[in-house]
Amino acid sequence: MGKEFKKILLPISVVGSVAFFAISYTAEITTNGPAWFRMLGLLSVYLSSYMGILMVYMSCALRNENRKETKIKIWNILKEKSFGIYLFHQQVIYLTIMWLNGRVHPVLQVCLSFVLAITLASIITAILQRFKLTKTLYGV
Repeated sequence: MGKEFKKILLPISVVGSVAFFAISYTAEITTNGPAWFRMLGLLSVYLSSYMGILMVYMSCALRNENRKETKIKIWNILKEKSFGIYLFHQQVIYLTIMWLNGRVHPVLQVCLSFVLAITLASIITAILQRFKLTKTLYGV
């Protein structure tokens, strides 16, 4: 996408996200309204989420467009191991949820699950990237 298109799309996504959120909130309060308005409210919940995702993506894309290489080392590591992290994070999250469920506060459980999932999935990926067979199996 061109830089000018991204500059136009960013404000549209911000306004759209706020507008769709307001519509969904209004439709949620008005439970006795017409069916078309309630359907619009349901649709606007999803559109608000999509506009928010688009807004974050466009913000990051505009911010990073002029940078040749990210200077932060952790981003480079995540860039190298992103597919492996994607493949293995879910299993690690499942194990941490089973292990921590009901034993710690839910907020702490989410934070620990996130940190452990990224860390362990990165370690698994680093180990598997050392062997030719496993590189071939998951396409790295």
